[in-house]
Amino acid sequence: MKQPLTVTKLTYLLIVGALLIGICPLIGVSAAEAEDAGTAADRAAVTRIYEEVFNTGELGQVDTLIAAEYIDHNPIGPGGKSGIEGFKQTVRALRFAFPDLRFTVEEMIVNGDKVVTRTTMQGTHQNNFMQVDPTDKQVTVTGFDIYRIADGVVAERWGTLDGLTLMQQMAVVDPMAWQYTLLGALNQAERKPLINQMSKTAQKKRDVLRGDRRPVTELVHLDQLMHQFQADGGSVRVVALLSPG
Repeated sequence: MKQPLTVTKLTYLLIVGALLIGICPLIGVSAAEAEDAGTAADRAAVTRIYEEVFNTGELGQVDTLIAAEYIDHNPIGPGGKSGIEGFKQTVRALRFAFPDLRFTVEEMIVNGDKVVTRTTMQGTHQNNFMQVDPTDKQVTVTGFDIYRIADGVVAERWGTLDGLTLMQQMAVVDPMAWQYTLLGALNQAERKPLINQMSKTAQKKRDVLRGDRRPVTELVHLDQLMHQFQADGGSVRVVALLSPG
C-alpha cells in the first residue's frame, strides 16, 4: 500500500512543478509588460504637458496631468509657486511674454518614477517678461527638467532654463559682462591671453549669428581659463564666479 502512495505523491509533485515552470515565464512577461506600459504612460504624460499645454496655451488638461499637491522646486519667474494654479500661472506667464511659444523635446529619459527632458524653447518676446519690456526679438534657449510621476500625474519638478542666454537674446545683459568681471580680478599680464581668447569667441559668435541666427552659448568657461593659466604658470585670483555653460 505504501508504494502506490509514494508514486502518487511523486506524480503530484511533478505535475505541480511542471505547472510552475510554465507559469513563471508568463509572470515575468507580465511584469515586464506592466513596466513598459508604465514607462510609456509616464512619457506620454510629460509629452502632453509640452504639446497640449505649453505649446497651445490650453489649460483644460492641466488638472489631469498635474497633481493637486504638485511641488515646483524651480518655479519660473518671480512669484512662481507650486500646485496646479502655480503651474497654470507659469504657462500663462510664458505664453503672455512669448505668444508663439513652442517647446521641442529633444531628448527624454525615464528612470523609475522620474522623467528627464532636454528641451528647446522658442518664441518672440512680445510682452513684458520678468520686468523686461517687449523687444520683439526671437529667442531660442535650452532647458532641462526632471519630473517625478505619481499615479500617472506629475507630482514634482526640478528644472533649469538657460536664463543668461535668454537675457542676452532679449538684449538685457552684455554677453561678455561676466568675462569683464573676471578681467577685473587679473593683472595686466594675465589679461592679455584672456582678451585675445574672448575676442576670438565673440567674433565666432557674430559669424554664426549673422549666418543662421541660431543661438550660440559657446563661451570661455572658468575652469578652462584656470587650467590655461595654471599651465602657463599664472594664477587666477577668483574665489567664485558664476559663468555660463
